[in-house]
Amino acid sequence: MSSVANRRNQQIWDAIDANNIKQALQLCMKRLKKGERSDELLALRAYVLMVSPSTAHREQGLQCARALAEKDPAITEKTVLLVLQQALSNVDASGRVGGEGQSSAELVNKLWERAVKSKPKDEELCRDWFFSAFMAQDWRSAQKAAMNLQKSFLQKREYFFWAILCCHMLHESHDASESEHKLFGTLAYRMISKAASDVPSDPGTLLSPGRTVQTPQELQMLVSIYRAQGHTKELVTLLQSSNLGTSSRVAKGDWSLIRSQLDILEVEGLWQDEWDICKRMLDGTEYGPRDEMRLDDDQRSNVNGDDWRVWQGLVRSSGKINTEKTRNARLAQMDLASSIDSTSDQQERKQPDLLSLCKDYFDDYGTQSYGFNDFRPYVEKLSGREQLELCQHMEACISCLESADDADEVVRKRLAVARITSLKFDFSIRVFITNGQWEKSLIVQFILDCMKAHEVLIATSDEDKEIHNQSGDDACVLAVMALIHLSKSESAEATPEAISIRTFQAASLLDRLLSRSKHNYQASLLLVRLNSLLGSGSMAIQTYHQLSIKQIQNDTLAHNLYSRISTIHPRSITTSDTTMEKQDQDPGAGLAKALDFYDRSASKIPKMSKLALEQGSYNQIHSIFDLGGRIQRSICRSMWQIEHRRTTRLYPPISRPTEESDVSQLVPPGPKVQLPQLCDNRDYDVMTSYEAAGQSRFEEHVRLGPTPNRWWVQAFNLCEQLVDVVMPQNAAETMPQHPITETTKAISSQLQEILKLDDLLKEVTKSERAHIELHRLLSEAVTAVLGPESDLQAVASAKLESVVCWLRSRKDDYADPKIDAANSASNSRHRQLSLSWEQLHQMFLDLDGLNIVRAWLDLVASKKDGSRNSKHKAAFANIKNETNEVFQRVRSGAARIKNDLSESGVIGVLVDQALGRTEGEQDRIGAAIERFMGEPDMETLASKVVDSWQDALDGVLGVQIQ
Repeated sequence: MSSVANRRNQQIWDAIDANNIKQALQLCMKRLKKGERSDELLALRAYVLMVSPSTAHREQGLQCARALAEKDPAITEKTVLLVLQQALSNVDASGRVGGEGQSSAELVNKLWERAVKSKPKDEELCRDWFFSAFMAQDWRSAQKAAMNLQKSFLQKREYFFWAILCCHMLHESHDASESEHKLFGTLAYRMISKAASDVPSDPGTLLSPGRTVQTPQELQMLVSIYRAQGHTKELVTLLQSSNLGTSSRVAKGDWSLIRSQLDILEVEGLWQDEWDICKRMLDGTEYGPRDEMRLDDDQRSNVNGDDWRVWQGLVRSSGKINTEKTRNARLAQMDLASSIDSTSDQQERKQPDLLSLCKDYFDDYGTQSYGFNDFRPYVEKLSGREQLELCQHMEACISCLESADDADEVVRKRLAVARITSLKFDFSIRVFITNGQWEKSLIVQFILDCMKAHEVLIATSDEDKEIHNQSGDDACVLAVMALIHLSKSESAEATPEAISIRTFQAASLLDRLLSRSKHNYQASLLLVRLNSLLGSGSMAIQTYHQLSIKQIQNDTLAHNLYSRISTIHPRSITTSDTTMEKQDQDPGAGLAKALDFYDRSASKIPKMSKLALEQGSYNQIHSIFDLGGRIQRSICRSMWQIEHRRTTRLYPPISRPTEESDVSQLVPPGPKVQLPQLCDNRDYDVMTSYEAAGQSRFEEHVRLGPTPNRWWVQAFNLCEQLVDVVMPQNAAETMPQHPITETTKAISSQLQEILKLDDLLKEVTKSERAHIELHRLLSEAVTAVLGPESDLQAVASAKLESVVCWLRSRKDDYADPKIDAANSASNSRHRQLSLSWEQLHQMFLDLDGLNIVRAWLDLVASKKDGSRNSKHKAAFANIKNETNEVFQRVRSGAARIKNDLSESGVIGVLVDQALGRTEGEQDRIGAAIERFMGEPDMETLASKVVDSWQDALDGVLGVQIQ
């Protein structure tokens, strides 16, 4: 193609990228009218028509694409084929094109198949077909292309295995029919069996360069196919053979194959074989517990067979265990003892009881940082009496170490770790009562013990060395956790301000901890949550920045900040931290960055799978595509879209992005509510928990309200669909071709059904439920006011009155500005000296709701039907007045709190409360905190918190309704 044609084509692509479909179509038609009829131009026109919002254009585009697919001679130019494939990928979810029952995938397959048939010796063209289908996860087309490659180009052995892989993936696909599952599963099994049978049985024979299994990756694919087809008995023989076994030249000692072999032996119940294999691998272990501690990581990895999976296999296969003394051997002993049901069994098997094994393990490994996590599962299986006895044993061991006169620095550090391990078990065994209640006196004493331990441990650490964790950090985190539980135990008898003070005390400990251990991930993650709970959104954003969340962490960890961020701190912060870029300071920009990860992963996943295929890592391909599916269906993706849209409504960016978050795809087309198929990839386990077995994890106590989940996403996606109706993103864009009332009627019906669900109450706050209710009322009002003539009088008036009632209920939640001003003048009003996230949450949600109500009024007023509007003129005026009054009450309430926080002495009051000073006395926790960080540092932190509160209230005052 000439450079002129390339330049003209690029102009069309630039118009498409700018979302200017009209201009792109004009450029195509201009060239066509001049007589240009190249395949690429026709394909471009089909693509432009297919991405057009007009149904008529899309139908025309489908006809153009079908004509090109059936053209004779067949199109063979790669560029044209890819453009047509991309055009057909925009077909709706049904996959049917032109109403003739042919799916878009079938049409694309026909396009490529005709091209390859016309050039049967063109290897590059056939590879392009294969990779386009492979990366689109169109396994039917990919299988056809791979079979074509392996038949046409016999000298390339990799094509044979590509064909096997595609058969297996088609067998595993959820889209395949029952007959396809059976057919292609059998085909994959026969093909890989042929490749295995051709491997020489004599290990000394050179491997054939033909289509035989020659690499560990190919052998792993064989294992996967055999297991999927239920041929595990054959696998047992193969993996024990000399030519394909785990010790063969093909396997090359691949550890994943050894683990697979153990799994298969367990499936088949061949316990003796598993015992023999595990014992043979463990026979080379020659290190004792003291030796193992001195090994570096490389040496530990080379300990022959001393892997937990091997020990686990040994325990499962025999019920007996040898007396090896390595760490994994000790864990296996405890695992075995915990699985024995009765004391008589223990005596018959001559096994030591679990308590004795736990004591022995603490003696050998209690001074190691991994000790607690290692044997915690087994301690939880002990009885209450045995757990207390173990705690006493730990204390005795620690006392023995403390009494040593010749303790060097290494011993002192190990002693510090042992003390922390003991405190962790105290947290879950002694402090936590079995009925789930916390005893205040025990919590207070535990907090003091942790802070004392932390002070002692600081002296043994290197003050000048900046590392991820100092030796006493865990003791401080334990004190923080206990403070949060203390606030919970006091919640029935304390004011919200008192509960907030406990949270502030916990945050102050973490702030002080991070001044010494700047890279303590656990402390930073927890501080993000606590700052959010305090309503200090700007401080939470700054702490979150220090975590350096990126890539897939936007899907697994970003929920610690971004859950409900649009209703806590939606506007940009100001900070002196020079490491924070502008996008890090703006929650809206941060959400956009997190959403960008999902778009980039959509293109990266196919490339990763292609690379794995070319490198022969067949066993990874299924996992890669599974990961891609989980990312694209992530619940966080939907949540961040909703949060981003609300953030930009409250604080519109200077320049609006060309593409807005699309939520309409999750709105069911009919009146029946359908729960979207989303994947929850949020990682809650990353935050350490020392709670007792059977109790809620600690992070659940520091969540901002109920945890948003699928029904939260479904409800707010419906709300956003209504927003798109009443607040078009582009004032000049046309409304949907179907009547507005059809959309609003479906939305109101589904919201009404969702609001009845008990599951929704587990996911939304009280303010969020009221916000969803507003959208239901507005959608009903739009349907009634703009609907059939019969609805106007009886129904429409009632619907409008419902909106008025909702506005009045919100108005009652805020003080009357006139009464508030009179009380302030007489000094009879209670002054608020703290702020909570719930207050901000309610105010921002109400402001967003008021914005939508005003947009709804504008929408109704814009309809050219004066007779209808005049009938409800008084109701519309009433709604407008109520909206303005609620808006003024929200603003006056925020301004009042801001003025209270600006008065002199507020910081001093907050410091006194944090340090436990009341009426000249100081409680024990306050005194310990004062020793820990000092009053000047507490004043500095209190000043930052108050500034953050005022910044959040400025955010409320900065919102304008349209």
